[in-house]
Amino acid sequence: MGSNGVSSHLVVSNGALLEDSDASLGRAASGNHSAVVTGAGSLWTNRNSFGISATIFASSSSNLLVVSDGAALVSAGSASVAGYGNQVFIAGPGSRWANQSDFTFGGTSNRLEVSDVATLISSNATVTDLTTGDTDTILLTGSGTIWTNSQELTMGYAARGVVIVSNGAAFLVGGRASIGALSGSNSNTAWVTDSGTRCTIGSDLYLGTFASTKLAGGQ
Repeated sequence: MGSNGVSSHLVVSNGALLEDSDASLGRAASGNHSAVVTGAGSLWTNRNSFGISATIFASSSSNLLVVSDGAALVSAGSASVAGYGNQVFIAGPGSRWANQSDFTFGGTSNRLEVSDVATLISSNATVTDLTTGDTDTILLTGSGTIWTNSQELTMGYAARGVVIVSNGAAFLVGGRASIGALSGSNSNTAWVTDSGTRCTIGSDLYLGTFASTKLAGGQ
């Protein structure tokens, strides 16, 4: 979607179903595309992978993905966010973005918010990639909001990564978590804050493996 032009729009609503093999929102140097999946029972399902600016050397920017009000985006394969200044919002009870394989949230100045009892599901998660630039941010907020990552979490390659878990949200990592994975990716931050908020790591936690990092908690 949006291979070369700008401002293409996709809406899946009112219990509708969209099925495909591989899906990409924003390709090459295009931008300002949007995809909205909204309403209980609405489903966008990919038999393989899903990505925002996900192709090699793509620099798509200012794209928007919204999954809301009980809708779902499901990928049987991997999912990734790259490019510049892209935004993803998963919001509302029953809303979910579910990926059966690896999840990479990289690029630069990209933002993902999961809120209001919504769910994000992934296998192995990587926050930031080898793209240098400004901060990539993931925010989980609100009681009942949850990110379940069944295997490992790796954070901090080139850009700065920030993960915030707040206001009663939960972040569950089934395996090891490594924050500050490569030298040169400094000031990575994982912030767990507010009463009822929790972050559970099933295996070892490595802080600042090769880069500076910060783990913060409080109310």
